[in-house]
Amino acid sequence: MSEKVSPQDCKPALQYLAGLTNKFSNEPSKKVSEAAIQWLAPKLAFFKKEDAMFKRILAECHMAQDNPWDSYKLMGQIKYDELQEVGDDEEPTPAHRELATEKVRDYVTACDYCFEAKEPTTGEQWINRAAHLMHMTDDPELNWGFKYLKAKVANSNRKFQQAAQDYYRMV
Repeated sequence: MSEKVSPQDCKPALQYLAGLTNKFSNEPSKKVSEAAIQWLAPKLAFFKKEDAMFKRILAECHMAQDNPWDSYKLMGQIKYDELQEVGDDEEPTPAHRELATEKVRDYVTACDYCFEAKEPTTGEQWINRAAHLMHMTDDPELNWGFKYLKAKVANSNRKFQQAAQDYYRMV
């Protein structure tokens, strides 16, 4: 991308590139994602969503190479657009729900990567972040993944009765 092109004109091209990169084999995806993340770093204010796309792809590449440590570190570097807080008596807007679902998906994924890296304490931190946003998401697959990892955290904390109950409620 040229420095003369406006950020608004770059966004569709970057999103298209991220979609293509996801279809590459592991090594080319890794190289393209690393280059894109490096190029986007000084322009992060304009390209948070695109940066997050490439970081997710790169995290998947690290997992494919059996490197969960780098995967969950990358997930922690994702920056999100901030929306105005929703009041207690207000209904969340579709934009709030979409952002909450995106965050929960990333938090649950990062928690899973932590367990792969044998870091259950860090995984617990990720699942606790997700817990604050679960009420805003309607995705049943994401809800199931959250419940599974929550039970896994309870199990790793040696709270076996709570873990068993959480696993049982999933069925």
